[in-house]
Amino acid sequence: MNQQINLFAEAVQTSKEDIRSEKQQNRKVAYDVGVKIGGSRKDEAALRKAFLENHTVTSLEELEGLSPLLASSLVKKEELFSGFSLEAEKELGTEPVVARVKQLVIQRIDKEPAIDSPEERKSYMLACENIQSILKTITTLDEFLSTYYEIRKRIHYENTDCTYTLNKIKVSERVINRVNEGFAEWMEAKDTFDHYSNLLAKITEAKNLPLRCLGKKFVNFFLNAKSGNNTINTVKKSVTSWEDLLKKKSNKNTSKKSTKLWERTFAERPDRAGGIESSVRKPEDLQRKHGFRSIEFGHYVDDAKAEEHILRSSEGFYDLCDALDLDHYYAVSLNANLSVSFGSRGRGQALGHFDANAKVINLTRDKGCNGVLAHEFFHALDNYLFDYSHSHKNGKIGFATELSGLGILNPTIRDCIQNLMDAIKSGHSKEYIPNKNKEGDSWRISTGLTSVYERLNGDLFLVMDHFKKQFDKSLERRLSMVHYLNSNSEKDKEKILKRNKRELNKYAQAVAWLHQKQTGERVDSIPCPSDKSEFFTNAVTLDRGKIKYYATDVELAARAFEAFIEDTLKSMNRKNDYLVYHTSHSLAYPNGEQRKKINTAFKAFFQALKKIELL
Repeated sequence: MNQQINLFAEAVQTSKEDIRSEKQQNRKVAYDVGVKIGGSRKDEAALRKAFLENHTVTSLEELEGLSPLLASSLVKKEELFSGFSLEAEKELGTEPVVARVKQLVIQRIDKEPAIDSPEERKSYMLACENIQSILKTITTLDEFLSTYYEIRKRIHYENTDCTYTLNKIKVSERVINRVNEGFAEWMEAKDTFDHYSNLLAKITEAKNLPLRCLGKKFVNFFLNAKSGNNTINTVKKSVTSWEDLLKKKSNKNTSKKSTKLWERTFAERPDRAGGIESSVRKPEDLQRKHGFRSIEFGHYVDDAKAEEHILRSSEGFYDLCDALDLDHYYAVSLNANLSVSFGSRGRGQALGHFDANAKVINLTRDKGCNGVLAHEFFHALDNYLFDYSHSHKNGKIGFATELSGLGILNPTIRDCIQNLMDAIKSGHSKEYIPNKNKEGDSWRISTGLTSVYERLNGDLFLVMDHFKKQFDKSLERRLSMVHYLNSNSEKDKEKILKRNKRELNKYAQAVAWLHQKQTGERVDSIPCPSDKSEFFTNAVTLDRGKIKYYATDVELAARAFEAFIEDTLKSMNRKNDYLVYHTSHSLAYPNGEQRKKINTAFKAFFQALKKIELL
């Protein structure tokens, strides 16, 4: 093992370039080492400005060569149309109705290319540039309508087969060559030749610069006359002057921000028990011992704070490797792809975050010591596996635990990820359906529902459990029928699942209404059995009833990983508060038997990664 570490350390330190910033020249500890990470806000701003000033194929290709991720972040509607504004249109002398219609046309364009590839980004960028140049020339409604029909034809041309057109050109050309000029037959052939040659040129132009890549909503606006006409007529009625268009809507939502249901608890001073004693004192040591690509410090991190972070993070990575039973301490660098920064890339109130663009874990200067290292490391690993599945050539940020969008990945690893996410999200719990009944609402209640309600003594959960089982049986029959009739049935299955959920919600409203009629009590929500785990449903509660942040696959997996690491260290009679701290909160972390099940899935996952030497 020692020989392996030494060989790896030599490979990592081949770059001797001094990357210290000017402010770091006289520092003894808080200075950057390794390869310059880049991707800071300042670097990104400069690259974005250069690209937006010169949207050429050449500049995009250079960007793709440098970083497909950065190219993907720039080739977006908000960036490509950043110069459009209603105020700018007013300065150009555009009619207010036309300015609003232009705005709506741009809104219909997809936010980004539908497919993650350099070719699609190129087509999308060129199409956006072309539409933008066309819209700039339009100031009156007559001009817009004329252009509207031209764009409609052009979109039609994209899917036009040229066989008939080419044949008409060849036939007319033969007549022109055979018949003397000036004869009626010659003149007719010449007209045909000119017409179809002009048509072929338009078709070719449309195919070379297609607009369909801008999305279905954009295309529908031009191909569906009803959609276009309705939009224009609606704008004509609502916008009569620039005052109508530019007046700001009053903000009626004056409610205070809701308090968080969970916040991390912090150790007053991060403690550690057990584990290898670290000799790391300088950034070069941290890079060499663990194989990181780079170590970076913010300008406001002094030597004392830097030394604390370097020592504690090294201890954290040692303990992490031991908890995962890895064969070497440089495995945490993810094949020297990962960098670590301290106080240089903070965002908002976050204690730390993983920057997927630059592949760097950032821990904040003062509060980054508070047990978030394990959480951010799992984000880095999760993202690394996604990139690995695409041979690190992807232009979109993705995570393996999301499963969708994964490229080529070892089947065993893919199965382990699926099993892990099943353990995290599936189970038996209660979900609460809001009671949306209003005063005066009435339901026609069947005798069957009334009978079940009375037999179960008005227990709403038991009543819903009884009927959900019936719904599930019906759902199973519908899904099996769809599979039998249509092998490519994912969309149909999705429709059936949504319909089943709507019907269950409707039934819950009827149960709540019956309960209030029988007892006089109005309940705020109706408890219903769920096939989702308690960990998942609690996360939805943290997200205030929607899947926004805490309940996303990526965040669920990272918090579950924290719990797994803390439990594993505890079983070894060890702890490291810098690495992970206090994962017992009932809403934020898995608990009980589900926690054990998830831990087992994590063990199998990391054993599989070790077996194929991905860690």
